[in-house]
Amino acid sequence: MNNEQKSYDVFISYRRKGGSERAELIKAKLEQFGYKADKIFMDTHSLRAGDYRKELKEAIAKSANVIVVVTKESFENIKDEDYFVFELTEAMNLQKNMVFCYFDDITSIDSSKLPDALKSMSYHNSVRYNHDYSDAFYSKLCSFLVKKRSFVPLGIVALIGLVLLVTGIFLYHRYNSDVISPVEETDCESSYVDLGLPSGTLWATCNLGATNPSDFGCYYMWGSVEPVDKNGHQDLKYFISSPDIIGTSYDAASISLGKHWRMPSEKQIVELMEKCDWQWTNLDGNNGYEIKGPNERTLFLPVAGCVKLQGYDNGNQFGYYWIGERNPSNAKSAKELIIGLNQINIDFGRQYLGRSIRPVYEE
Repeated sequence: MNNEQKSYDVFISYRRKGGSERAELIKAKLEQFGYKADKIFMDTHSLRAGDYRKELKEAIAKSANVIVVVTKESFENIKDEDYFVFELTEAMNLQKNMVFCYFDDITSIDSSKLPDALKSMSYHNSVRYNHDYSDAFYSKLCSFLVKKRSFVPLGIVALIGLVLLVTGIFLYHRYNSDVISPVEETDCESSYVDLGLPSGTLWATCNLGATNPSDFGCYYMWGSVEPVDKNGHQDLKYFISSPDIIGTSYDAASISLGKHWRMPSEKQIVELMEKCDWQWTNLDGNNGYEIKGPNERTLFLPVAGCVKLQGYDNGNQFGYYWIGERNPSNAKSAKELIIGLNQINIDFGRQYLGRSIRPVYEE
């Protein structure tokens, strides 16, 4: 079958310098996740002899998704006639589902380095690679990919619509009975959601110090049991040397809510990332992620911002959540979950910064 007749699930676009090895790795991982090799277009595997531009243009047109490998050298000294630019321009003109994979600690694309035709690239879905959490990276990447649509008879469409309607009504009532009702009937901080996770971890319905699921709650330095002043502070020398404060006198969740409550561990955060579906949404005017567990129950994690030395910052744009374990290579920083639009990753933050805490409940 030639490329003119063939369709693809994925087209992988990359710049040879710095990107070829990453592109090969993505292709191999996609195959492990169930994508067929002949449904993944990558120039070194799929291009035939002849007019390369024509081949690339046809392959992009017949691809459901375009994955873009972004490294620190991807947009250095780039020119309008570059094949990489040609592929991205074609994909954007055809309004393809594009997912950008950031490597080399890149968190965003500097639009000043881009040709005019590519200025809007930063609005597409993106995932950030972290070697320690590579499985979570590839799971998130696959969640952004769409399948090509096929023709379905009108009668089947109507039947599917009816099934979805009935299912939606069922889930609505289940959601309200399993998630919303406990929040209304009990103290928000003492309620939790069972997401059906393999570990059995029960996650608090709200942030520590919050009064409802969309509320940002209070902000804490790592290891401090008292909230910080949102106007800021200057305690640069503050740090706790303990490698793990979960369930100790330094655990704000345990001190505030009781012995069965804890700050989450890195393992529990990773499970939440890998086993749940994360959807960017808005609840009561606050942005954040609706996290749906294996049993279809959900919780809301707002992007609550943080408290820096000069005061509150990044509200409704990014969320920073402490993990109860210290950075093993730097005693003055600790592990944290960082979330934002198209960003979900584990990193490290200075202990004196004010972050949110989402507790977990353990019997």
